Amino acid sequence: MAEELISSIFPEEKDISVFSNITAEVEAMRRRRFTADKKMLDNTGVVIDVNNIKDIPEGRVTFKIGSAKFECMFHRGKKKKLFLILDGARTHSGGRKRSVPIFNRWSWYPYSDCSWISVEDPMYFVNDDITLGWFWGTQKENFRQYTAQLAAAIAEHLGVPKQSVVFYGGSGGGTAAIHSAALFGGGVAVSINGQVNFEYGHKDIDNFIKYTGMDIRKPDKFERNDICGIMKRYTDTKYVLIENCRSEWDLVDHARYFSKKLGIEPKYGVSRFGNIYTYLYDAAGKSPHTAFENKNTFFAINLLTEIAARGEDVEKYRSLFMLFGEIWSDEIVMGEAYSAMKNTPEKLIDPAGGVTVYDPRLVALKAESVAETNSIENIVIEAGGDKYKNYMYTDIKPNSMYSVTVSGFSSKNGISEYSIGLFNITSRRFYKLCGANVSRDGEFCFSVGKEHINLGLCIFAGIHGKTAGNSVSIKKVTIKRADM
Repeated sequence: MAEELISSIFPEEKDISVFSNITAEVEAMRRRRFTADKKMLDNTGVVIDVNNIKDIPEGRVTFKIGSAKFECMFHRGKKKKLFLILDGARTHSGGRKRSVPIFNRWSWYPYSDCSWISVEDPMYFVNDDITLGWFWGTQKENFRQYTAQLAAAIAEHLGVPKQSVVFYGGSGGGTAAIHSAALFGGGVAVSINGQVNFEYGHKDIDNFIKYTGMDIRKPDKFERNDICGIMKRYTDTKYVLIENCRSEWDLVDHARYFSKKLGIEPKYGVSRFGNIYTYLYDAAGKSPHTAFENKNTFFAINLLTEIAARGEDVEKYRSLFMLFGEIWSDEIVMGEAYSAMKNTPEKLIDPAGGVTVYDPRLVALKAESVAETNSIENIVIEAGGDKYKNYMYTDIKPNSMYSVTVSGFSSKNGISEYSIGLFNITSRRFYKLCGANVSRDGEFCFSVGKEHINLGLCIFAGIHGKTAGNSVSIKKVTIKRADM
């Protein structure tokens, strides 16, 4: 049974011989398995009557149920299994609002032979102000019930049995996956760092109440804030609850919360409690809450959905999922490091002077290598009418590595960001500019080659080019130099 399950998650390819052009054939295999067709997102989609589905074309489709509009991306697979991928928050890292639909994980459909439909939260088309909607609905309508109805209609059209339907989401999408799957009955719900606790104070709950007028902490006739009660009562559904124990928010406010409410004690790795499966993993990163799975760890979760659908015990798989957890942890760290290097590449940006800018998270000066340290304290930048007004440090020596820290930033006019960068005083151009949040210390790291150039380190009173009228104070700028 275990061998059958594992082999079904990553179907075997044709044999590739050592005597073949092996690297070319392996690359071709990867392209087939991991490449999604971006053209599927090009069209605006056709509107389909959920009560009379005659066909579902590949790509963008729209379903309307009640006042809910379900914007979707659909792919038809060979296997009689259906994934409904439910979107969570509509924010970038840092909280900025994104345009919808987003279709998180839409490009993962090649990872399995299953049918795949990515579903945007219909709440965002009802209320454009909210940034996390949990597929909630209105005072009179339960959008999670509509999501279950949508799943039932699509599964029937595709001939997919109930136990092979997977509701899958991260964060707010995980919340919706649990409840929608419960109302659907007989399928599998996957919640990755989903919210199950609506009893505590949190900005997302406060914002939802503010913009919708619905106090989601109070008793709800659709039980949308009683996720643990839902799991207790709707026992035909298998629930796969995946939590990052590195995220205090998810561990304390949600994982320990549902454990107490359900009377269970999950262990690190995988555990089973009847129809409830838990998987605790440990992945660090800038934002542990959003240290979600990638394409490789998706295969592990897909395996877990198969185990749950069959009602299998997980004890014999514990060591395997421990290994998956270590891979998950490493891939988050390495992925962030690669992204940082890609976004701030270590490359020559001035051929004459050999100026190179580094990501300060990846490159740091060792204490024993520091040749000198300069501290400039109590800097005041009054921009007045000058939109480029800045403080400039020019004592920059050749053949040196510099690490700069800006701390103790304050502003009389409440600006939220300042800019720091390198300026060639002779050519009058910037090599590198980046923004920093005023609530945190800013860091900047660069090196200068053997040739002397007239270089300045600039700190702007706000966003570069938009500093007019700003008045800012900086408590301290620390500049460390090491010989190269």
